[in-house]
Amino acid sequence: MAKKPGASSPDARSAPTGYLPYNLSRLMNAMNAQLARALRPIELTLQQFRVMQHLRWAEVATIGEICKATLIEQSVVSRIVDQLEQRDFAVRAKRPTNARVVEVRLTLVGEAVYDKVDIAARD
Repeated sequence: MAKKPGASSPDARSAPTGYLPYNLSRLMNAMNAQLARALRPIELTLQQFRVMQHLRWAEVATIGEICKATLIEQSVVSRIVDQLEQRDFAVRAKRPTNARVVEVRLTLVGEAVYDKVDIAARD
């Protein structure tokens, strides 16, 4: 069997610290772990927080817009919005100018919860 080039060199066995995708992945993992610790006391998942984050920034959005912004599948976003509604963090309503379109927004409670967690996550 042919040897892969560089397979026996010490550099091939060490962590690829100069490789940007590897470093970005490590950074995101560290940031997500810090965020998860901030979310744990209020029992929010990272995905729920990402949806709330988008809604806080956008003020109002459709499920499709949330999916596009968060890169979360539509069925998952729908379930997350259901969960947020059950906790009175978000509300769905028909768009005033087009009743076929359903928009999602944070409630005042949801905004307060998001703002509190956002501050804690930045510490």
